[in-house]
Amino acid sequence: MAEVAARATDVLGLVTRRSGWGRVRLYGASVTADRVRRRVDSITLALFVLALVVVVPAARTTDGVEAALAEVVASLPTVVAPLAALPYDLLAVWALAMVVVAAIRWQWRLAVSLVTAIPVAVGVTLFLNDALGLEGDAADLALGAPQDGVPVQLVVSLAVASVAARELSRPFRTTTHRLAVAALLGALFFPVASPYRVLCGVLAAGVTAGVVRLAFGTPRTTVSLADVRLGLGDLGIETAPESQWPEGAREAIGVDGSRLGLRTMGRDERDTQLVASVWRFLWYRNSGTFLSPRLQLEHQALLLLLAQQHRVCVTPVVAVGMSRVGDAILATGLDGAELSSFEAGEIDDALLDKMWRELGALHAAGIAHGALDPRAIRIDGAGAVQMASFVRAEKVTRIGQVHADRAQLLVTTALSVGPERAIGAALRAVAQEPNAATPLIAHLQPAAFDDQLRRSIANAGLSLDDLRAATAAAADIEVPDLQKVYRVSWGSLVRLVLLVAVAYALISQLADIGWDTITEALRSASLPILLAALVLGQTPRVAAAGSLQTASPADVPCSGSPSSCSRSASSTSRCHRPRPGQRRASGSSSARAPPPPAPSRLARSTPSSGSSPRSPSCSRSWCSGSAPWASVVSRRWTSTRRPCRRSWPSSLDW
Repeated sequence: MAEVAARATDVLGLVTRRSGWGRVRLYGASVTADRVRRRVDSITLALFVLALVVVVPAARTTDGVEAALAEVVASLPTVVAPLAALPYDLLAVWALAMVVVAAIRWQWRLAVSLVTAIPVAVGVTLFLNDALGLEGDAADLALGAPQDGVPVQLVVSLAVASVAARELSRPFRTTTHRLAVAALLGALFFPVASPYRVLCGVLAAGVTAGVVRLAFGTPRTTVSLADVRLGLGDLGIETAPESQWPEGAREAIGVDGSRLGLRTMGRDERDTQLVASVWRFLWYRNSGTFLSPRLQLEHQALLLLLAQQHRVCVTPVVAVGMSRVGDAILATGLDGAELSSFEAGEIDDALLDKMWRELGALHAAGIAHGALDPRAIRIDGAGAVQMASFVRAEKVTRIGQVHADRAQLLVTTALSVGPERAIGAALRAVAQEPNAATPLIAHLQPAAFDDQLRRSIANAGLSLDDLRAATAAAADIEVPDLQKVYRVSWGSLVRLVLLVAVAYALISQLADIGWDTITEALRSASLPILLAALVLGQTPRVAAAGSLQTASPADVPCSGSPSSCSRSASSTSRCHRPRPGQRRASGSSSARAPPPPAPSRLARSTPSSGSSPRSPSCSRSWCSGSAPWASVVSRRWTSTRRPCRRSWPSSLDW
C-alpha cells in the first residue's frame, strides 16, 4: 500500500505542477543583447537576388503553366475568394501589430528595423515593376486585387514579418511563419496577381529582409540566467542564486558549492542553429548533420559518457534534458581551470605530453573533439588534463577528423607556450606514426578551426603560415598543400555567376518559345542527322577511356562500354597515385619516395603478404596498427569487399 501511495503521489505531482506557460516570453533576446551581422544573411540575400534574376524574365509574359493555374482558380467556387483574402489581409495586420508592439515594449532597435523595411520594400517593388516592363497605371503601387504588377502589400507584409520573426520567441515566430504561408496561398487563390509575379513579391520580401538585417544586425539569442536556474530546477539540480555565478550562463554554483559547467540552447535558438548548419553544409565539406537543441546536447552528453567509459579524462555529466519551457540544458562538473588562464611558465613539457596523450586516448575511444580551443582543455590542481566542451564532438568516421584535432591542439598549445615548444610536443606525440606530420601541417588553416580558436589566433597575432613552415622544418619535410576543407571556392562562385548569366540570357531568348514550337522543331528534324549526332557524341568518351587506360599502371580491359572502361582506368590510376607526404626536403627538391603498392579488391579481408604484383594491398600507413586509434578508423572499412576505387572516401586520400 505504501508503494501504491508513493506512485499516486508522484503522478499527482506531475499533474499538478506548473506548466511553465508563465515563463513564455515574446522576444528571444533582451533589449540590451548584442547585435551582430551574420554571414548567413549575406548569403541568403545573394540567393534571393539570383533567384530574382532568373524569375523576372519568366514573369514578363504568361506561359502555359500560368494560364492553366488561372483556369483552375477561375473554376473554384466564389466562396474561395473571400476565404483566401482573409489570411492575405491578416498578415498585413500582424505586421502592423509587430511594429506597434516593438515600440510599446521598448524594442527600439527592432522598431527602427521594421519601419525601415517598409520604404525599402516599396522601393524594391517599384524596381521590379520597372524591370517587368510595366507602363502607366500598371507600374504604380496599388492595393487590392487583381494587379498587373508585383503586389506591394504582400512584399511589405512579408518583409516586416520576416524581420520581426528573427527576434521573436519560438511560439510567436512559428505563428508568423504559418501566417506567412497562409497569406502566400491566399495571394495565389484570391488571386492578387499572376503566380510568377507573386513569386517575385516573395523574393522581393526576402531581399528587403536581408538588406535590413545586414544594415541593423540581429541580436544574439541566449537563455537568461533566471531561465537557466529554473531549468536546472526542472532537472532536479538546486543551485545558488544566479548573482553568485562567476561566469554567467557558462558556469553555475550548486547549493553544496560545487561548480557546474553549463551548455544551454534555448527554444528560440533552433532557427539560428538551423541556418548556421545550412551555412556550414554549403561552405564546408563534411559539415555534419543538423540536430535539434535537445538532441545536440544529448549527443554531447552521450559522447562524454562514452569517453569516460574508455577512461578518458573528461568533465563528468551531471544532468541533461529539457526544461518545462523547452530550453535544452547540459550540466557538467568542473574542476580546475582553463588552459587559457595559465602562464607559459606554469606549463611544462610533461603537461604538454599529457594533453597529447589524452587526445590520443579520445581518438582511441572513437571520438573526435572538433573544437580544441583554449577553453576546451582544463587542468586541475593535481596536474591532470581534462577534455571539456564537446560542442562539435563526433564519432570518428574520417581520418581528417583526427588530423584536424591534432592541428587544433598544436595551435592551442602554441598560443599558450609558444610555437617552438608546441611543435616539439606535437612531433613527439606523432613520432610513432609514419608520415603523420604531413596531414597535421595540411590542416593548419582557419577552415579547420572553430570561431573561438580563430578569434584567439587573431588576438595573439599568430601566423599560421609561419607555424606551418616551422613545423615542416622541424619534421624535415616540405610544406604540403593545404587540405581541402571548403566545399566551394571563389572559382566555383565565379562559375556559378557565369552560369546564372548564361541561364538569364537563354531564358530571355526562350521566353516566347512554348511546347508547340519545340514539338514542331522535333517533327521537322532529320532522323539520319539525329542518329549521326548520337554516334559522334560518344567519341569523346572513347578518347577519354583510351587516355586513362594508357595512364593506368595496370592493365585495364575495355570489355564493356567506354564509360565503364573510363571509370575502371580512373579508379586504378587513383589507387596507384603516390602520396605527397613521402616527398622529403633533403636531397633534390623533386625527389620522391617510391609509391605505395597498388591496392587490391580483397585487401581488407585477406592479408597482403600473399598478394601478387598485379593486386597488392590497398592499406594505408595510418591504419597499419601503429596508432592507438587506427583500428577505430579502419574498423568501418575492414568488413567490406568492394573494388579498390571505392576503398576510401576522397577526404581520406592522401
